[in-house]
Parts: sequence; C-alpha cells; structure tokens
Amino acid sequence: MSKIINILNRINFKKNKELNNNFRKTSRSKIIDDLKKIEDVYSRGYTEILKHHDDLWSSQYAKILFSSFGSKTVFDGLSKAHDLSPKETVYIEFFSDFIENSNNRIYSNMRDLNYLMKEKKYLSGMYLLRAFTESALYDLYVFTELYLLIKKGNIKKFVDLFCKANFSSSVRSFKVTYSRLHDKSLNSLIGNFEKKKIHINDAIRFYKKFNLKKFMNDYKFDEKEISIIDIKDSKRIKDSCIKLMSRSYSSPSKTVEAYSQLCEIIHPNSYYLNNEHDKESIADFKKLYLFITDYSMIAKVFFNMTVKIDTLSYLAQNKDKYSKYIEKFTS
Repeated sequence: MSKIINILNRINFKKNKELNNNFRKTSRSKIIDDLKKIEDVYSRGYTEILKHHDDLWSSQYAKILFSSFGSKTVFDGLSKAHDLSPKETVYIEFFSDFIENSNNRIYSNMRDLNYLMKEKKYLSGMYLLRAFTESALYDLYVFTELYLLIKKGNIKKFVDLFCKANFSSSVRSFKVTYSRLHDKSLNSLIGNFEKKKIHINDAIRFYKKFNLKKFMNDYKFDEKEISIIDIKDSKRIKDSCIKLMSRSYSSPSKTVEAYSQLCEIIHPNSYYLNNEHDKESIADFKKLYLFITDYSMIAKVFFNMTVKIDTLSYLAQNKDKYSKYIEKFTS
C-alpha cells in the first residue's frame, strides 16, 4: 500500500486545487495522460485493498470479533459475574442483542460488498458500499457516545440514546406490528420512541468532529472485568487497530466527501455520469471503494468492538439504575 500512497503523492492528486491548476496550465493531451495515470493508480490500489479486505474480513480473527456477542457463553459470564436478576438480565440482553445486530449488519454488508466488487458488479456494489458506510458511521457514533455516557454514569441520556438507536421507527412495518402485539414491554418501548430516529447526518457530523484516533490512543480498558474478557486480548486488539490505521492514506473528511459522491450515484440521478458500462464510471466506483474502506474508518470499526464490551460491563455495574430507568418505558 505504501507504493500506492507514494504514487498518489507524486501526481499531486490529494489536493483538488492543485489538480485544477494543472488542468488550466497543461494541454488537453497532457490532462488525458495524467487522468490515465491517476486511473491506473486507483485501479492498483483498489485491487490491493479489495484483496486485503477479502482476507481480513473472512479471517478467523474477524469472525470471532464480530460474532463474540452472539455467544451465549459471554452473556452467561456477565450475568454470573454481576449476579443479574431475571429482570436485569432481560434489560441488559436488550443491549447485548443491539450490539450483535449492529455487528452483523456491518459484517454482512462488507462480506457481500466484497463479493459484488470481485464479480465486477460495480453498480450493485455501490448500493452495498453505501449501506456499509452508513452502518459503520452509525456504529461509531452511537457506541462511542453510549460508552462515554455510561462511563460518566449518565443513565438517563444513555437509555434515551440506546432506545432511539434500537427501537425507533417512523413507519409501521410487519416487525413493528408483530412486536407490539407479541410483547407488552416492546409495545411500550417502540411506542415511546416512535418517530425519534437518529439521522445519518448526526453520525456524519460526529465522525468529522470527534477525534476518534486520539480516543483510540487514550483509551483505558475496564480492568475490573478481567473475568469476563482477557484484558490482554483487548490490548492486542487496540494495538492491531492503531497499527492498521497507520497504513491509512485517507481521512474523515475524505471519507465523508466520498460518501457524498456515493449518494449521487445511488439516487436516480445523472445516469450519464454514473454508468456501469463505461470505464470512467467504473474508475469512480473503484476510487470510492478505495477511500471509504480505507483503514482510517475500518480500524475504528474493529476497535469499536472493545468499546462495546466495556460498555456492556459498565452497564452491568450500573444494573440497578439502568433497570429502574428503562422500566419506565416498558410498563
């Protein structure tokens, strides 16, 4: 990847202003030649990162990390360590299921996205690229904020954000109708948070403003919970993610800029500019994959797994306050 970064730096493509100035100064043939070089660089970078992602996300490491909350053993360990009552178990399991659902969505989006891109189904891949981006941004925003709130003991805001993120809906679907008929507590929860959805723009603003890199470097693990998860493993995950992020050539602003272009492709707009059957559009698709799935965001998504584990631990430590507050919405 370092070779790709060096080539990108040499052709000055990182700054749009510099590129625009080159357009004015050079001949038409020179511009076309430069664009071909840029396309070649992106194509090689795309091929390299696609292969690496295929290896990374299909590895045993990723499978264990993303499936850890689906393990009954982990939750049983938490329940025994904190002597959870039946009611506390149900309420904390709400949160554990929420984590698992978020993990599954991110993982399945990336798995299927990589498959489509390998099969050269680029336009379909762009739809899943957007789904992955929004799932990742949402995950980083919600779980970082929830961690900071529970660590400070702010149960009221914690429950409010968690319920908005997990139970809010602006439309009546079959799942909503069934859940409200099937379970009194779910009926009350969904009813209380109806039409209080978190917008993706909230997640985008957070990603641009909050220094997640500093947050990762400064992160202190909850060492009281060693009985639930090996603290050495958590520290290894942190070191691996920081090392992975050091390979990044993108930035939060570049990721958000790529996401904006991606939205234009997805919307039924500018068919001439976004066409799966011409090589220039395909070059754009590859560029967007390259910048969005760059390690700047991927490393943070992987690291967020440890944040979720600590959040769950802090939640168990605050089980009485949490249970009393969430009960207000379930009765």
